[in-house]
Amino acid sequence: GVSVALITERCGGEDPATIYSLSLHNLQLRRSIGLERCVLLRSLDLSFNQLTALEGLEVLSQLRELKVYCNALSWAAGIETLGELQVLMVHRNNFSAEAAVPLPPLQQLATLRIDSNPKLCDAGAKQLGVSALSALTELNVSNLGVTSMDSFQDLSRLTKLTHLFAEQNALGAMCADVESQQESPAAGTEPQPPPAPAFGTSRVPIRGNVRRGRPKLASGPLRAISGCVCLEELHLGWNQLEDASLASLRSLTKLSVLRLNRNAIASLSALPPLPALTELSLANNAITTLAPLAAPPPVATAAPTSTAAANITNTTNNNNNKSKNALSATTTNKKSSSANDSTAKSNDGIAIRAPRDMQSRYPKLEILDVSGNRLVDGAALEALTKAAFPALAELYLRDNPATRDVGLVRQLRGSLRSATLIDEVSLAELPLDRALDSCAAVPASTGAKALSSSLRPGSSYGRAAQGSARPGTPGMRPGTATGFSRPGTAQRPGTSGGGDAIPLVRPPGSRQGTTVPFVNVEEIEARRVALRAKMDNARRHVHGAIAG
Repeated sequence: GVSVALITERCGGEDPATIYSLSLHNLQLRRSIGLERCVLLRSLDLSFNQLTALEGLEVLSQLRELKVYCNALSWAAGIETLGELQVLMVHRNNFSAEAAVPLPPLQQLATLRIDSNPKLCDAGAKQLGVSALSALTELNVSNLGVTSMDSFQDLSRLTKLTHLFAEQNALGAMCADVESQQESPAAGTEPQPPPAPAFGTSRVPIRGNVRRGRPKLASGPLRAISGCVCLEELHLGWNQLEDASLASLRSLTKLSVLRLNRNAIASLSALPPLPALTELSLANNAITTLAPLAAPPPVATAAPTSTAAANITNTTNNNNNKSKNALSATTTNKKSSSANDSTAKSNDGIAIRAPRDMQSRYPKLEILDVSGNRLVDGAALEALTKAAFPALAELYLRDNPATRDVGLVRQLRGSLRSATLIDEVSLAELPLDRALDSCAAVPASTGAKALSSSLRPGSSYGRAAQGSARPGTPGMRPGTATGFSRPGTAQRPGTSGGGDAIPLVRPPGSRQGTTVPFVNVEEIEARRVALRAKMDNARRHVHGAIAG
């Protein structure tokens, strides 16, 4: 257990009854009893121990943060009385579907990390009761072995959820509601054949009739996410998602970061417009063209009903006595509107209007990673234009056949800004007579600085992270509060002159925020000496005033 002497030692000799934070990290603890005197405790770190159960926490009624990751817990029982808990980290334990029970409805819980418990699977995820945690803003369910987000039941109740991590699962491997259809048949009955696959897929079954040549798909693996309309970051890498799953993201209009790397995506035609998206990772899929990313976003407007049509007819009859000048002006306006908009009508009587001045599906996209796909030539990259991606600053094309094309650099210079980074090298610095894969090593103008920034720990786009080694789940250092901050990217080198120059410091509203310069040792010493001189002058002034 936890002795009073250990608590006193860890909190620097303070009285355990007065401390607010206590770290018992990596002390080989087997039991957590002995915290009765720490009644004011707000933050408790029990990570990297050998705990098999949570004991003695019922007295910590004011606890806000609990870290018990990297232990041997079979479940998070013992936190029922922690009504003020806001951060709970129980990842990397031994949670299993057999021991799973619903988490208590902690109404203040904002951050939950339960990832890296692969024995939970779909059955255990259904028992979690995550949807009852109405205050959640950050949720990490990576590496749980689930095949569908429907396993977490009604995620649409999480109206405050902004960050969701569901990487390294089996999302897309099979539909959630196919599990019951594939159970073993009862004795004496004939086994039923598996459901027919949907068009162009092998895992998503058809349920219902085929209407107008399009299959009605069963609940997709991402259907439960479509109700989380406040999501800003969504991490779905290292799954088995296919093309049709992307349609479930249509309602996520606030999404800023979307990572779909290492899936089974071959076409982007189902990826909806996301007006707030700033970072999109599609690395290591089977994508053959980027053309769907540049298609104008359609605006659906309902066709007039029969009653509305009758009203329009009556209005037209009543206006037959108008002057010829008014009729001519109306005709001119109609022609002008027809010239600006291209309108088509579907079989459902819905007019699909796509204004010509609305050319970008992703107007705020700054970072696009399509490395490790099947983009074979420049034609597959013709969608990369300034009109389609007006804010694009970083583009990653590594490990695509198109990077061996000598004419690709010339094509990108004609369609993108010269300051755009292509595989961390400024487009203006790339030679026109060489293939991209032979010159996208280290930028000549930045030298070792760019190399060190691209290889720094935590960089998701550094050259060290672009290899075949499988990255871990979104991690954090022991002792940090949340650990949901995404890894940064390499700094862009400054450019000299030109309207396309990208400044070193982005505007405050941008993804990276304002760059804060570091202070070296000499500057710190100079400031210390100056401050001490000011204090001495103030002391002499006070003494002189008192003596006078």
